Amino acid sequence: MVQEKKIEAVARIAEQIRRSKATLFVDYRGMTVAEATRLRRRCRQANVTVRVIKNRLAKRAFADEGVPPPEEVLLGPTALAFGEDEPTAPARVFSEFAKDCQHVKIKGGFLGSRWLDAKGVERLSKIPAREVLLARLAGSLQGPLVRLAWVLHAPVTQLAMGLKAVAGKLTT
Repeated sequence: MVQEKKIEAVARIAEQIRRSKATLFVDYRGMTVAEATRLRRRCRQANVTVRVIKNRLAKRAFADEGVPPPEEVLLGPTALAFGEDEPTAPARVFSEFAKDCQHVKIKGGFLGSRWLDAKGVERLSKIPAREVLLARLAGSLQGPLVRLAWVLHAPVTQLAMGLKAVAGKLTT
């Protein structure tokens, strides 16, 4: 019976690994209950799932998915953070939280199937969210279009003003 539960747990973890765009490995030793509650609240707001599982089971689940993490990552207590919607969300949440809480240490993570060390996760956390990047892209595309519209509009405006002046002279 115990073996069946472990097999089911590995299957659930493997499914979560498949669905997530980014997965972080975090050392949480020494966190207080209040800190853990604040962290879980931030994770919920960012749609990041946090699970604490046995290292053996995590190792097996990642191996089943073909992305085994480095051995040193699965030493000691490890929490896994899964970002299913936004790849940068887990890195952003945990990097911001680590500034306030000295007990949280990011060990590394996967972006898709690519391994990132702790510094790579830190760089990933500095990338803005997808919506922000799309807004910046739209803004950068809009600027040249507005300038082009003004350039094309200027001769028409000058022509209209010239015709109005001529019409004003003809009526007087």
